[in-house]
Amino acid sequence: MRYIQMTYPRCMVISRDWEDDVMLALYADDSTYFASSRRADLAAKRIQRVLDQLPEWLDKWRMAVNVSKTAALLTGAKETCPINCA
Repeated sequence: MRYIQMTYPRCMVISRDWEDDVMLALYADDSTYFASSRRADLAAKRIQRVLDQLPEWLDKWRMAVNVSKTAALLTGAKETCPINCA
């Protein structure tokens, strides 16, 4: 597995080979997956493919996701965000 790491003040961004254009940002004990696209549906699909692989990784490392602290956030201009995330 190849990793690309970029370090920012108190934050690390890791790009993993499992999906193009999906990044993982780590800060303390928090993590965020993010993707950028002109089409919100494509960004959502990319992140979903990564999230579909997450349970296996979590089981391997005996970790869990705190669902009460989990959210999806879609940003952008109103006319460029065509999907309904409700």
